Amino acid sequence: MDRSDGMLAVRQIATCRPAVIAYCCTASSIVQGQAYDEHLREEIERESGAKATTATHSILTALAALDVRRVSIVSPYTDEIDAMEHRFFENSGLQIEGSANLGISDTFGLAAPDEATLLDLARRGWSAKADALVMTCLNTRSHLVAEVLEEELGRPVVTSTTATLWHSLRLAGVDESIAGAGRLLSVH
Repeated sequence: MDRSDGMLAVRQIATCRPAVIAYCCTASSIVQGQAYDEHLREEIERESGAKATTATHSILTALAALDVRRVSIVSPYTDEIDAMEHRFFENSGLQIEGSANLGISDTFGLAAPDEATLLDLARRGWSAKADALVMTCLNTRSHLVAEVLEEELGRPVVTSTTATLWHSLRLAGVDESIAGAGRLLSVH
């Protein structure tokens, strides 16, 4: 996907001269590693002339802005992808205090969990030792539960969706706050 369709899409999107292009697949970077993620961002910038970010880069940037090092991570992914995710974020300097996953392997199935399922997932994976909860995968509607979970946990909730939107806006020079999807978008 990254090599063929992805770069074709980048070239097509570049024709409208966007300020930023976000690569919206968390698992791709997780599976291929930090060096690949960095290369992908550089390639998107070179092909498009726009600034670039990825879901994982956005998450790490958001966590740095929130001064977070200890996290609980939850995902819809399988155990195998979940283990890769842990290695990716640990290699990026994070300490994982808690985790849970849904074991979904079907791409379209990643979008299936409803709000109740995502809330349950977050609660199962949460550890009070964590400074924040990270919910990965841009296919899930995790942004719909971020604010509810922040109120319940008393800690920031950073999702692939909210982090990617937040980082894209900031790279584009947009500093407006957005209410309803957690403190990352409403405060930072």
